[in-house]
Amino acid sequence: MITIEEQNSYDLDWFMVDKHGNIGHFASGGCRLPESICNINNLDSLMSLTAFFDSLPTTSERYEIGSWLLKEKITDLTLFEEKYKSYISYAKKGLFSYDTAEPMNLSASSYHLITLPIKRINISNIPEEVKRQLCFCDVEFEKSNTINLRLLGLIEN
Repeated sequence: MITIEEQNSYDLDWFMVDKHGNIGHFASGGCRLPESICNINNLDSLMSLTAFFDSLPTTSERYEIGSWLLKEKITDLTLFEEKYKSYISYAKKGLFSYDTAEPMNLSASSYHLITLPIKRINISNIPEEVKRQLCFCDVEFEKSNTINLRLLGLIEN
C-alpha cells in the first residue's frame, strides 16, 4: 500500500487505462494517487511498473503537444523538449502523458495532458501481471485535456 505520506513525498509515475484501452502515464508531483493504485501497489511495485513502461520500444518519433500546453508560447523547441523530456518519451512509446495541475498539493485532483502519442499502444498488448497494477477509468484520453480524479470517483475527499 502507498501511504499519504509517500504520495506527498515523491513525484510518482502511475498509469491508467481509458475506456478504449489506451494507456496514460501520470506524474503525481507529490499529489494524491487513485485509491486503486495505492491499494494494489507499494513504492517498489510502482517503480517496477514505471521501469516496465520505460523499457517499451518507441512506436513513433513524432508526438503531439496537449492543448493545455499550447497556451504557453513555445519559442524554443529545444528548451521545451528538455523540460518535458519524460512526457515526450512516454508519448513516443505510445502513451498519453499527463502532469499534475498543482504539485505538492494533496487536495489537488486534476491532471493536464502534456503529450499525445501518434501511434498508441493498447492494453491488449500488455502482460497480465502488468494489467493488474493499472487503474481503469471511463474516460477518453484523446478528448480529455484535463482529468479530475475526484470527479471520476478515483479518490475521495
